[in-house]
Amino acid sequence: MGGLDRTFPPADTSLVAKREDVLVTLALVRALVASGGARRIRERAGLSLAEVGRACKTDGSTIWRWERGAVPRAEFALRYADALAALVDLGHL
Repeated sequence: MGGLDRTFPPADTSLVAKREDVLVTLALVRALVASGGARRIRERAGLSLAEVGRACKTDGSTIWRWERGAVPRAEFALRYADALAALVDLGHL
């Protein structure tokens, strides 16, 4: 039979695990944003919207919108998750 190899699971299962990690991270950060937890973490760290925006390669007004219910796109949500995780690691819960 020619064509694509359709074996399952894929030969490189690390790709599947990484994809699952990304999906879990997206779900968690979006839930944290929706609950107001992301804003509390930022405020307890004493950071401005602009400072967090720069860390996420966006602007403060975008962070403001996220903190008030807008859903961050995946690329930016993952950056936001990284920034929030760093703050939590520093004890700004």
